[in-house]
Amino acid sequence: IQYRKSVGDFNFSIGANAMYMRAKYLVVDEPDALEEYKKLAGKDMDLFWMYQADGLYQNPGEITSSGITQSWGAVQPGDIRYVDYNGDDVIDEYDIQTTGAHSPRFFYGVNLSAGYKGFNLSVLGQGVANGDVMLNSSRYFWVNGTKQNYSELMLDRFPVTNNFPRLTTLSLNNYQNSTFWLGNAAYFRLRNVELSYTLPAALAGRMAMTNFRVFARGTNLFVLSELKKYSVDPERINAGITGYPIFKTVTLGVSCKF
Repeated sequence: IQYRKSVGDFNFSIGANAMYMRAKYLVVDEPDALEEYKKLAGKDMDLFWMYQADGLYQNPGEITSSGITQSWGAVQPGDIRYVDYNGDDVIDEYDIQTTGAHSPRFFYGVNLSAGYKGFNLSVLGQGVANGDVMLNSSRYFWVNGTKQNYSELMLDRFPVTNNFPRLTTLSLNNYQNSTFWLGNAAYFRLRNVELSYTLPAALAGRMAMTNFRVFARGTNLFVLSELKKYSVDPERINAGITGYPIFKTVTLGVSCKF
């Protein structure tokens, strides 16, 4: 959708685009003996398969009273507690399920431009909504071996808070895909802003030019996201670890045509 209007020397344009994407498994060749909750048929294709977390164990008594064995060895206070979905008193792959969490489904963009005589302003933004992201980036949230640098988030862990499980390099219990590590994937990023001024043709002609324009341009100036509190980029969770971050740039320039 795009709307344009001019009033005298002033003109502006505003527009938006959006896409909603959702796909579902209709027919899947699956074993008849497969548990119903494990079957793909009828489920959305972008669902996350994971364990259902139930907070953190706070003390040894909670661990003993649960009567549940976990597949990654003995647990300690500060470890993530998982729901025994199939009721066999063991946390293993048979407790992995869909919880309703899924990848973003709504994608959108907005643009705005305005001009007055020789001045022009253009703005472009883009974002996603209606979806989740798994906060499983090693070093930021998860531990990946003993020879690594840790993020500041490691200071916000059990027993100081219940925001993150205890820090350990020996147990894999806390580093399983689960609802504990779900985050809101929604974000809005200001992709591009440009402000420019173009000299009148008569003045440009005096300098033997057909066009003379000066501009200031900024890219990726800011992003709105709940994940900013973790100091990570919602569009690229592993930036700085397995890939380059999205750079913020400011450019000043002159464009001349002869």
